[in-house]
Amino acid sequence: INLNWLMLILCLPLVISCTSGDQDKQELVDGFLISANESLSNDEFKKAIINFKQVLKIQPENYVARQKLGETYLIIGDDASAEKEFRAALKYGADRLDIIFNLGDALLAQGKSDEVLQEIVVSERMSNTQRARTHALKGSAFIQNNKLDLAAQSFSKALELEPQFAPALLGQAALAMSENRQATTRLLITKALETAKGPDLVEAWRALGELEYIQQNYAAADEDLNRAAEASRYPSRLYVRRIQAAIEILDFEKAEKIIQLLENLEFEHAQVPYGRGLIAFREKRYKDALAYFTDANIALPESVHILFYMGACHFELGNTAKAEEYLSLVIKKAPESESARKLLSQAFLYLGNEYSAMSAIAPLAKDM
Repeated sequence: INLNWLMLILCLPLVISCTSGDQDKQELVDGFLISANESLSNDEFKKAIINFKQVLKIQPENYVARQKLGETYLIIGDDASAEKEFRAALKYGADRLDIIFNLGDALLAQGKSDEVLQEIVVSERMSNTQRARTHALKGSAFIQNNKLDLAAQSFSKALELEPQFAPALLGQAALAMSENRQATTRLLITKALETAKGPDLVEAWRALGELEYIQQNYAAADEDLNRAAEASRYPSRLYVRRIQAAIEILDFEKAEKIIQLLENLEFEHAQVPYGRGLIAFREKRYKDALAYFTDANIALPESVHILFYMGACHFELGNTAKAEEYLSLVIKKAPESESARKLLSQAFLYLGNEYSAMSAIAPLAKDM
């Protein structure tokens, strides 16, 4: 018998076995992708994440699954995980234009403005709308870097390309608000609402709610934030501001109802104990408030808001040294915090440290 034919006959079962195995794997991958996409379409985010991860166990290089997983994380507010998946998708061959804007949103949400400015750039392949979005992202990054002139230029470039482009109008509104031009802020947000869709619509209602909150129109703020929540696929961050608005008008029952809405979402949120901590603090139940804030701090150890309230609770409970510890952390992370500086100054006075008390509030005197 011919030796070559013999070798072919002997290897044939192995080739068939390998081909069959690859086919079985691909069928599994296709099944998980179908399930994941169905879950994502139905806003069943936990199921979607599980199924996309099943795909990646079999095919780590599957950039479609990584892109979709990143989009899911972005919707639920897990911005760091979203960034990780978007970068992996790019590494494995995803089209940059399919990723770049979601990556920019994830970076901005984490305060990574320098990375936005370095990585989100206009390319020849972009449509006018994509170019406008690129300029709007850069404008928001410049705001984070406190380069307001450059931010204004970026938003103007976006509006030259798309005159009614909602993200650019909202960016201009943010600039106006930073200069305390509240009437102009309202006008720009209202204009953005005329054309905004999807996530941009959510952001427009959120911005209007924030303006009402700043102007102490808490009922109107809650109404606008509720509209934003209704338009959002996962409104956890919006619920937190609604809780704060309810607490400002001392409607603790409503605040608790909103906390329960937050509690009923698919994932656990540190904002649940944080919200209950805010209620307890306003009711002067400082021991209970501290317990809630401590729980929230475990999940969000970098949150300056939680650290501030932990310091404030310790101050009210007479634990002055502990108050000084937490409030000093707040000022280290957010030197501009006027409330933290004033309370820290009081804590130092109780501790008999007049020099440190004066040092804590000295920057406030310079700003006056």
